[in-house]
Amino acid sequence: PLNNGSIDSTNWEELTGHKIFGLGTIYGVGSFNDPNGNETILVATNSGLYGSSNGGFFSIPIPTGEAFTEDVEFVQAFHEVLVFRGFNKRPLILRDMVEGLVYVDQRETDTSLEENESDGTSAIPNAKTGIFYQNRMLIPVESGDEVIVSDFLNPTRYQNILSEFRINTGTSD
Repeated sequence: PLNNGSIDSTNWEELTGHKIFGLGTIYGVGSFNDPNGNETILVATNSGLYGSSNGGFFSIPIPTGEAFTEDVEFVQAFHEVLVFRGFNKRPLILRDMVEGLVYVDQRETDTSLEENESDGTSAIPNAKTGIFYQNRMLIPVESGDEVIVSDFLNPTRYQNILSEFRINTGTSD
């Protein structure tokens, strides 16, 4: 119920059957759909990362010493969620709700596929956002007119030079 324009949560659980959790400042909200069709809502706050699924609410571990202090973007790629935190911070990846977030590293790629090279790759760069499309991650870089494209079936790494694309800034598009 409203009380002078604010929510009075004194008897909220009695009224709705649900508890209210104070999350602090929210920096991003996203979702994760597992292969079984279960959805988990992810919330990045100044006090940590939280998940809500099937009526439950739980904390998800983040790397020691890390905190969310600015906007984040969640992007699901296959059975993982990438967390982009801006151009000054390494992206994080959520592979397991119990293990929690870890820094993105170069995971091995299936080099038997013609699209993937066996060397000369780098971990994806720091970024504000990304788009998962056609089994690849597309990530705009800080310059504003370049996009990197990840290896096929591996959103964590890309091949330098051959997977960096500059978008024409001229008027003859």
